[in-house]
Amino acid sequence: TIVYIILDAFRWDYINEVDTPTIYNMSENGIHAEKLISSAGFTQRSAMFTGTFADKTGNFTMFSYDPANSPFRFIKPFRYFLKLLDDYKLISSVLRHRIIYPLTKKYASHAPTAWIPFEVLHLIGVTEDVKPIYEPNAFGVESIFDIMHSENIKFEYLMFPVINGQDETALEETLKRTEKEADIYLLQFSNSDELCHKYGSESKKRHDITAEMDHKISLIQKRFEKYYDKVTFVLVGDHGMMDTSEIVDVQKIINSHANKQGLRHGKDYLLFLDSTMARFWFFKDRAEKIIKQILNSSELLNKGFIITNNIANKYRIPVPNRRYGDLIWWANPGILIYPDYFHKFEKYNAMHGYDSYHDKMKGFAIIYSKDIEPKKIPEVKLIDICPTICDLHGIRYPKENEGRSLLHDK
Repeated sequence: TIVYIILDAFRWDYINEVDTPTIYNMSENGIHAEKLISSAGFTQRSAMFTGTFADKTGNFTMFSYDPANSPFRFIKPFRYFLKLLDDYKLISSVLRHRIIYPLTKKYASHAPTAWIPFEVLHLIGVTEDVKPIYEPNAFGVESIFDIMHSENIKFEYLMFPVINGQDETALEETLKRTEKEADIYLLQFSNSDELCHKYGSESKKRHDITAEMDHKISLIQKRFEKYYDKVTFVLVGDHGMMDTSEIVDVQKIINSHANKQGLRHGKDYLLFLDSTMARFWFFKDRAEKIIKQILNSSELLNKGFIITNNIANKYRIPVPNRRYGDLIWWANPGILIYPDYFHKFEKYNAMHGYDSYHDKMKGFAIIYSKDIEPKKIPEVKLIDICPTICDLHGIRYPKENEGRSLLHDK
């Protein structure tokens, strides 16, 4: 039996003997990949379950430009009325969560509106969660789940979005299902992401957060080791987190300068704001030229950079691409785009989604069982998790896998 636990945004250097004694003990007595380079973008599940990158899976960020298949396309006739409600937090939140989100279930398994402006919401599609990722053919390429279905491997999926950021629920459901005798349990703890965003990755509160997560893992370890003769734990911090040093209102800068030059958002160009990326689609030739001039102006010049073909090739990013953007501006580490389409009313003190090779963007991986031979591996990639899980199960790798199993790394 394998217990696979994702610790969302749990940075490699959070592990220590004081705050996280359970994780520390596993790292000292198991296979410990001390640093893990995540995939660029915001679709880490695609990388870890297929063993390849966004340029092959087709999944790079949570949202894409997809007016024909948008799960929000039904609001198009009402978009100008809804636009009037965008700045009213309570009313807008109720509309988004209680009315619009349930209606999207007809088109996608999980399609939150976040804080995407109502005026352009009908143009936006979702990527990873059109189908539940644990179902067959959910990704653009073959995944671990496709193989597990074909080989009748029994699994319990308790990760996002089945359990969405609720660590207590994840713990309770995992302990409750221990006796189901699945071949693999997949779960996720998210407080290291959600709460460290709020309090900061270097704050005193972060130590309390990681200590509480460690306690949950200790409860799971005790329960599973008591019930099963042989159990292997796989712990993965899928990416890191770093405190923000400066805030940039990209939306205000872009739209104000563009308006002065006669461009209209939603008509001449479309802007989508992730926390660390500004993505653009152009509907008029002159719009691209003007937007590039704004991005290279003094207000933004030293805050980030336009992703060129060379950068895209290095990070395996599928751009330029009509789905993800004709042009993408990537913020420098520590620069926070605010407001963005995920955080409109609350500024965060820490963020991820920066250069995945930056040390503070790195996670970790641990494989632990009572009979495993301990070893240290200095650095691995997130895609290496896929073949590792396959080897632990004794199943073949997905067809597009490019990862290297931690069991074979010397």
